[in-house]
Amino acid sequence: MAGLVSAIVVAVAVPVASFAISAIGAKVPMQPLIVRPEALPSQVFDDHGNLIGTFSDADYTNPVPLSKVPPVLEHAVLDAEDHNYFVHGPIDVRSIARAAENDILHSGSLQGGSTITQQVVKNEVLTPQRTISRKITELIDSYRISNIMTKKQILERYLNSVYFGRGAYGVDAAVHVYFNEPLSQVTAAQAALLAGLIRNPTLYDPLANPINAKNRRQEVLSQMVQYHDLSASAAKISGAAPLPTTVNPPATKPQNPFITAVQYNLEHDPEFSALGTQRDNAIFKGGLKIYTSFDATLQSDADKAVADNLPNTHNRYTVAMVVMDPKNGYVRAIESGNPDTVNGYDVATGYGGASQNPGRPTGSTFKPIVLLDALQKGIGPNTTVDGTAPCDINGTQIFNAEGPGGNIVSLNDALVNSINCAYIHLGMSIGLQSVVDTAHALGVTNHLDAYPDLSIGVEDITPLQMASVYSTIDDDGVYHKPMFVEKVTDFQGHVLYQGPTPGVKAATKDAARETAKVMEGVITSGTATDAAIGRPAAGKTGTGENYRDAWFIGFVPQLVTAVWMGDPKSEADGMTSIPGYGDMYGNGVPALTWRDFMLMALKNQPVEDFPNPSSVPPSAGFLGQLSQAGESTSTTTTSTTDASGSSTSSTTSTSAGNGNSGGPGGGGPGNSGGGGPGGGGSSTTSTSQAPPDTTSTTLPPTTTTVPVIPTPTSPPAG
Repeated sequence: MAGLVSAIVVAVAVPVASFAISAIGAKVPMQPLIVRPEALPSQVFDDHGNLIGTFSDADYTNPVPLSKVPPVLEHAVLDAEDHNYFVHGPIDVRSIARAAENDILHSGSLQGGSTITQQVVKNEVLTPQRTISRKITELIDSYRISNIMTKKQILERYLNSVYFGRGAYGVDAAVHVYFNEPLSQVTAAQAALLAGLIRNPTLYDPLANPINAKNRRQEVLSQMVQYHDLSASAAKISGAAPLPTTVNPPATKPQNPFITAVQYNLEHDPEFSALGTQRDNAIFKGGLKIYTSFDATLQSDADKAVADNLPNTHNRYTVAMVVMDPKNGYVRAIESGNPDTVNGYDVATGYGGASQNPGRPTGSTFKPIVLLDALQKGIGPNTTVDGTAPCDINGTQIFNAEGPGGNIVSLNDALVNSINCAYIHLGMSIGLQSVVDTAHALGVTNHLDAYPDLSIGVEDITPLQMASVYSTIDDDGVYHKPMFVEKVTDFQGHVLYQGPTPGVKAATKDAARETAKVMEGVITSGTATDAAIGRPAAGKTGTGENYRDAWFIGFVPQLVTAVWMGDPKSEADGMTSIPGYGDMYGNGVPALTWRDFMLMALKNQPVEDFPNPSSVPPSAGFLGQLSQAGESTSTTTTSTTDASGSSTSSTTSTSAGNGNSGGPGGGGPGNSGGGGPGGGGSSTTSTSQAPPDTTSTTLPPTTTTVPVIPTPTSPPAG
């Protein structure tokens, strides 16, 4: 089989090469061979085609003549990439055949086997796409470029443009970035490491993947010995040399937060695989045209809303905002929430931080996820649950924002008035792992623990992810991946990426619509009446422990906006004694910022109402109370529903112990505006881990094991 593949490849490559030679000699008409400049900046455009920024590698490359490249580095690169470069022609048929055998037999794709001439053509003439037709064009153009450049000119071009990772293009920049030394002083160990990076700069990164880097360096050293460019003793010494542990990249030019997010999107999202394995090479020197979803008018509106509502706290507290189109997931504007976002963590997106789980506790903005999960299980919004505070789990008391008290409430009223104890009961009733799964389906990408306080928003999630969740609810349960880029073309105008990404059904249409209907009540009669904008709108407030985080996320059918307020650099202290507000709840600055932004953003948009669900689950009666670990509560419920949809129920319960349950946190009805409670917050400080809930229990009747949760260190916020 292997021999057959080799024969086929040779049978194809040789005629292609012959055609190229004949066509060139006969001057057959062809498209002009356009070689890109060595560093062609990529341009970034807004959603109206206006230029808003560029990506350039000018600070990361320093082209040098071939005569200035030390022989040990030239030999290392040639031995690793194309050791017969000065012997064969523009293509190496045997090398292509060997690569084809491996790739077709083992991976089903055509890649590898390229000469340095082919790599220059691929990187400097063609698009980075890996297709059979592009490979054939590459073979032909390799002959064409060989007629206008000498071998040494092609090699010089290659050594000055190849990407070594960490933003370094060309050998001089790479030696500076990895070793901070002059090119003339490069050692054999350093040369072998750099040559090994060319194949895959990420996989063989000496800082991120030192074992891979060391093994790859040894491969190159062995090749240098094999091709008589290094002695065995020198290779042994070089193989024991330490790897670099720091890098020295030149300072990057600042960009605005949206363009920073675009760069991250292009570098990391699988949607942009057409940019090739060396994406930075394409982004910073490929001359791309990148058309984004950025709306300059909406960004200006967001800037003004934040400036008008953010109190003077001497730059300690900031606002992050994400504006998203729910129909396609396009991000239209962002406020980073961090003045240092260019060189650090972006609160809005989570990009740039070291955490694998970026974000901040969401407070009660998480509760709609729990409600939607319950609705999908056939538990209607008029189902009642115990919202009495304090509720208790294993001796930990949990309060609502209004303190002790509370009552039996419907799921509808518990969301509108943000009753924490009610939603802790609900989450545990329907199964905490189910809530986790629903959150992930709707748009949360962070890891979530299935603990009781999950339901009141103690987990870290970014505003971008929460905007995505609310967009899924807004768009009838269809999830769209958040995207900052609509289209990418190469320097010749060929389309490399075209959005939007297709939507994925994440929840039932009726559950999403009913959740939105319930959330309308938050603005019309609940915790965020000051967020009213004179048209149908839905949303939810959220406030974190000790007022460290305050949220409001809301939407109309056309637009979703998530607003967070807090200290981007620390979670040590809460937002208390804020000028004009006192303690900061979600219905303070976040809700008012959202209101002012939406009034500006929607002033020329038609008024649209939310569609009604085709059916709403009936009341499941009273969900009952959950037990202490190892105890059970038996509940018998009789319920009736009248024509108006309201329900009444009578309940008899027997318990083997204290039947209340919950998780640390607060949340409840509050005064709209300033300092009154009403953010729907949560409170927990994790000092230990508890076994996650992995069972889903339908009540009534029930036997539930309640996971132990950490004891809060302070009273709950609202």
